[in-house]
Amino acid sequence: MSTAPFTEVERTRIKKQLSYANWANISPSFNLGVPQGNQFSYLVDTTFDRITPDARALVRQDLERCECTEAQIFGAQERLQASQLGEIKMNPQEIPALKESLNYWRKSLADDLGVWQQPYSIVVGDQLLEGGISGKVGR
Repeated sequence: MSTAPFTEVERTRIKKQLSYANWANISPSFNLGVPQGNQFSYLVDTTFDRITPDARALVRQDLERCECTEAQIFGAQERLQASQLGEIKMNPQEIPALKESLNYWRKSLADDLGVWQQPYSIVVGDQLLEGGISGKVGR
């Protein structure tokens, strides 16, 4: 894997895997003094230039694993129309297992960069729509 500095396209792909929007300007992310869900993206943005060249290769490797796993999930979803094809039975645990694998590789990608996945994301967690920080309301 390459140890060259990250391209803008790679930065966008990495931020997508970590559930960060690729905003051109962070300042509008504050609404009435309350930060919106992308408040931690500056940590990811500043990390791209701080990690060592050797670490860039590891980031690229984990990014590739994330994207490969996403492609496998997409392929598995196309097979959801059938539970059996002749003698071949489809694995009902394939998509949950792939989502677990994707979550693992996203955490590994975040660790490579020394950052957190987007804590307000609805896709961060063991299952889609399970993750995200929720604040306590009231006393």
